[in-house]
Amino acid sequence: MTRSRGHMELTLAKSVIDQLKEMDFKGSLITSLMGEPLLHPNFNEIVKYSIDSGIKTNVITNFLLVQKKISIKELL
Repeated sequence: MTRSRGHMELTLAKSVIDQLKEMDFKGSLITSLMGEPLLHPNFNEIVKYSIDSGIKTNVITNFLLVQKKISIKELL
């Protein structure tokens, strides 16, 4: 698979979440399919926006990048 490297723009992420909300989406938004979600510069904002929109959100990470003890609440 070839695709350009980079992060999804914040406006696109919010647009996807808005569309899921409009569709009355009952599934779960999974934040990682190709890469480490904690590296996204707007990770906290995207997850918070999703949760605030009523979309169930799952985060898949290996936590190898976490250098200190943090709680999930700190991520949100």
